[in-house]
Amino acid sequence: MSPVKMIDMSDKSDEGEIKPQGTAYGSAGYTWINTSRISSLRAQAAFGAHSYVGKMQAVYWNVSWGDGKSNSGVNFPFSVSWSGQKLHSYSKSGVYTTALSGYAIAGGTRYLYFLNPVSMVYIN
Repeated sequence: MSPVKMIDMSDKSDEGEIKPQGTAYGSAGYTWINTSRISSLRAQAAFGAHSYVGKMQAVYWNVSWGDGKSNSGVNFPFSVSWSGQKLHSYSKSGVYTTALSGYAIAGGTRYLYFLNPVSMVYIN
């Protein structure tokens, strides 16, 4: 899993470090994505977020696959943690990067923006 910092935009003083394929926790929480090969030319991405500043009422997310395609959605976890997963089929073998983007709303007024955690996988 690759947790990446989630910024609370109501707290502009949070200027942390971003580490793709690594871990960077912020004052607001973290996001993560992990992609695995599940069968021939097929991958599964597991992803999620955790808030340190309260329950997330809504999560608006987008998973970008390395072949230019994407999945997006909205969830209403009413919890400090949220996770999901998606399956994807590729047309040819290769090394692909998967990224998670989006934001969550916590406490009704706090916008927590994801900083695009990435995961790489070899598909054959």
